[in-house]
Amino acid sequence: SSSAPWTVAGRFVERILLGAWPRTLLNPEPRVQIDLPLHSEVVKDEEERLSDDDYMFKHSAALRNRQRSPFHIFVYPLVRSGIKLASDLPLEQAVRQLAPSDVTWYIYTGITHSYSDGASGNGLLQDLLRLYAEEAGCAGPSVGP
Repeated sequence: SSSAPWTVAGRFVERILLGAWPRTLLNPEPRVQIDLPLHSEVVKDEEERLSDDDYMFKHSAALRNRQRSPFHIFVYPLVRSGIKLASDLPLEQAVRQLAPSDVTWYIYTGITHSYSDGASGNGLLQDLLRLYAEEAGCAGPSVGP
C-alpha cells in the first residue's frame, strides 16, 4: 500500500525527534517536594506600596527560583499586613484559621519546554483551571473542544 512508506518514515522521524528532544522518563515512585515559606514571608509588609500581585511576584521569586524540577506548582498565601499568624502551628494551619478577607491565595506553576512549548501551555493552563474550579465547587472557565 502507498501508506507503508509513510508509516516507516513517520516512525523514523519520531525516533529522531525523541532522541533530539527527550521527555522525562517516569520515576519508579512519584516524588513530591513541599517547600513552604516561613510565617514571616507570607505577611505583606505595609511599608511596600505594591499591589498584591506585584508584591507576590517580587517576594515569591526566591521560592519559585529554588525549584529545579521540569514541572512544579506551588500555592502561596499572602496575608494582609498587620495580621499575626499563630507561630506554634504549621503555616497551612495558621493561614486557614484566618478570615478569608485576610488572606489571598496565589498559585504559581513552572513548566519547562519538555512539558510545554508555548501553545500547548494554554491547554494545560485550562485543564488546571478546570480542576481547580471542580475542587473549589465553582463553575470553571468555558473550555472549547
